[in-house]
Amino acid sequence: MSKIISRLDRIEKMEREGIIKLRSDAEKGALNSVANLWALSLRNLAIIDFVKKNDVIAFRSQMREASLLKLGLFDRFDKGEKVAASYVSLLSYKFLFMALAAGDLDLAKKLASKIGGRPVDCEDRLSRFDITFGSALKFFVLDDKELMEVWAKKLAELHPAETISGLSGYIEVFQNYLNNNQQGVVAGFSEIIKGHKKLSVGKNIFANTMDELVCVWGLGMMNLLRARGYKIQSNDSLIPEILVV
Repeated sequence: MSKIISRLDRIEKMEREGIIKLRSDAEKGALNSVANLWALSLRNLAIIDFVKKNDVIAFRSQMREASLLKLGLFDRFDKGEKVAASYVSLLSYKFLFMALAAGDLDLAKKLASKIGGRPVDCEDRLSRFDITFGSALKFFVLDDKELMEVWAKKLAELHPAETISGLSGYIEVFQNYLNNNQQGVVAGFSEIIKGHKKLSVGKNIFANTMDELVCVWGLGMMNLLRARGYKIQSNDSLIPEILVV
């Protein structure tokens, strides 16, 4: 059983109270400094509302709102407003999964078009894994197979010490998609789930987070592939079929 499930009520109370404060701060002119945290709180509440109430509409609307908050940061940064460069780095690829989990491919494309190619996206600031994984996902969302292949190849060539083994299923899906191998894509999702479970324990990246309850990244990938015509079914509760568009 997930460790976080026993604390869900307490986490929900904290997040709902926190959003009231964040909204108030935003209305007072601090939107650029609170938008990222606000978006992450919405992400948590999306999962909580689904787990506790089976509320698919709330899940999708809050994931979408979180993605819009991130897109707004990019827009305001590009207009010269005071937005921390770290908020518009390639690490924002994680928000692409939120837009995709919401089933909003147009929003995901808008956000993907903003991500990457900035001074902050350098190896002094980001890991090679995040740079290559984020870039491959960006061009996957934008349906640019040529550039996706460039970055997927770099991703697959990373030294094992530079990658995250529990995310190998995503790399497998990237490669099989590029090779038009639907059977391989389906097999990749089995690896995504297996890896997600591994990364949801101990001190791994999804442990002690809402991702113990819903595999948002896997859901986003499945929604994107279904939009591209792939007939993929979820066979694990971590990617609830009811959330797949």
